Amino acid sequence: MYNSFKPEQPVGLMDFVRAAKSCVTEITPEQLKAKLDARENLLLVDVRESAESEHGHIGAAHNISRGIIKAAADP
Repeated sequence: MYNSFKPEQPVGLMDFVRAAKSCVTEITPEQLKAKLDARENLLLVDVRESAESEHGHIGAAHNISRGIIKAAADP
């Protein structure tokens, strides 16, 4: 993504978000269950806050809160 995203003008956070979303595949819960059952190689990121994740989460998911991602993406 970073090698192919070379805008002509300075970009803001939303430009970065649009570029990132173009590289991310969103799936339904049913599709996720099928992939987990098939033991597909996935990178699953849970963007909820840690307290929310403690109430229930998918074991294979990495919890990185949306706020952390947003702060890291905003120069």
